[in-house]
Amino acid sequence: SCRPITWFALFLLAAALVACGLRLDQQRLSRDSISRDRLRMAKARAAADSRLIEADVLPALPLGPPLPKPQALPQTKPTPRLPVKPLVLDVANITALAPSLIGANITTSANSETSTNITVSVSPLWTLPPFPPVPSAAPNSGFASAIAIWPAPPVIPPGGWPAHITDKPQSDFRSYQFSVLPNGMQVLNIHDPKSLKVAFAMAVRAGSYDNPVELPGLAHFCEHMLFLGTEKFPEPSGFDKFMAKNGGSDNAYTASERTVYFGELSAGAAEEGLDRFADFFRAPLFNKTFVKKEVHAIDSEHAKNKQDSSYRVIEVIRHLANPDSMVSHFQTGNKKTLYDTPKKRGEDPVDALEIYFKNRYCPAMMRLVTYG
Repeated sequence: SCRPITWFALFLLAAALVACGLRLDQQRLSRDSISRDRLRMAKARAAADSRLIEADVLPALPLGPPLPKPQALPQTKPTPRLPVKPLVLDVANITALAPSLIGANITTSANSETSTNITVSVSPLWTLPPFPPVPSAAPNSGFASAIAIWPAPPVIPPGGWPAHITDKPQSDFRSYQFSVLPNGMQVLNIHDPKSLKVAFAMAVRAGSYDNPVELPGLAHFCEHMLFLGTEKFPEPSGFDKFMAKNGGSDNAYTASERTVYFGELSAGAAEEGLDRFADFFRAPLFNKTFVKKEVHAIDSEHAKNKQDSSYRVIEVIRHLANPDSMVSHFQTGNKKTLYDTPKKRGEDPVDALEIYFKNRYCPAMMRLVTYG
């Protein structure tokens, strides 16, 4: 009875030895393959090193005769510049946030050596009258400056407002409606039946170039203060809480010539969200309690910007501009320009802010876009 068990045990032992031998063979083959790869790589590196060494010891190529020294240019009197009136031109503010939705063409024609006619046509809805002739710069005298000022509202289309924009790609199923309200505000509504959210944006044609000289950063300060409560919704953080509660978000930024506010939220809360957003521009509180808090926020933003290399490059370019131009002025603002210095002069920055808002945030300078 023990003999069958003994033969079975011997069989298992033999199988185990065979399996172990096979595994050892596989490991040896793998090591040999790795060794061959390493040897091949070492030979390739040695060949490359030898080529580099050979290149290093090659004689230097002749560079040819030396270049002649530059000759000094003859001294000439500078060409006198003609008085240049700033060029007034801003096509994109028809739809400040979606300029690609309406095609715009700009054509210029020189009638004489001292004047230029500029015609702006916007298709397919209307054509603006030509701008009045403005003096052009003399040859080789530099560039005319450009200021974004809209001279007149768009011409009313034959069917009146609102006007439906049909010049769009065939695959675009959305509908576009443009209108000018009685107060002068221009509105672009984009209807998307498949959208589950509603988005909105307001561009105000007032930015850092409109800062008072004695209050750098006031436009940026206004952007921050508008979020801190209105007459109808006085809670300072009420707008942000409402947007977050309804799956939305909001933000704003201040550029050189315009300030843009934007947000999105679920379609079910769109009516109240737009009501809260509209009150920003109707009746902001400008609560003086939060002035220090927002000034510190702007100061922190400026400190962060100073670490950005692109921001430094832009500031160097601005520093090279004409000192009398707004381009050369400090635009972001910080605690010193918005709080410390005005307080030393006995001024309240909120008083200047209310004047700035009253003069700049008027409906004719606003462009609204809604999407949903």
